[in-house]
Amino acid sequence: MRYLLLGGVSVLSMILTACVSPQVSIFGAQMDMLLAVLLGMVAWEQTMTPVFYVTLAAVWMDAFFAKALGFYALQYLLVGMGLYLFLKDRRLDIVGVMLTGAGAWVLREVLGVVLCFLMDAPVGLWNRLWHSTLPGMLPQALLSLGAYVLLGRLYRLRMLWPTGKYLDRG
Repeated sequence: MRYLLLGGVSVLSMILTACVSPQVSIFGAQMDMLLAVLLGMVAWEQTMTPVFYVTLAAVWMDAFFAKALGFYALQYLLVGMGLYLFLKDRRLDIVGVMLTGAGAWVLREVLGVVLCFLMDAPVGLWNRLWHSTLPGMLPQALLSLGAYVLLGRLYRLRMLWPTGKYLDRG
């Protein structure tokens, strides 16, 4: 049941990121629900399992929306690994969740620009940073906080935790 819930949350957030978010931009930036869910699941669970589920959902995004297979998956894998290493054995407060969400947003955006550069796709770094990344930091931080709180309610269920790792984090 645990893996079914992790997969369902990942797929739902992938659909929201890929289909709904491009239609609704906030301050000129498209919000990334998949990244917010990745942060929330890694922060609560503190294992690499959510990283793999989100990366698999990103592979589906690659299959449907990217020009190169692995474009989104590599971004989410690297950001997820960074989040895991940063959050391992660390508990976040509200400000910490928001700052980590904003930092993960910036890292994913910079990785996207670097991958575009490596694929010879013309993307202006300063234009992207000025018009999308910086204005999107606050909305992404708030989205990450919302996902963290909602996932905290979901993680109160014992069936979602890895065997022997249930922690009552209130």
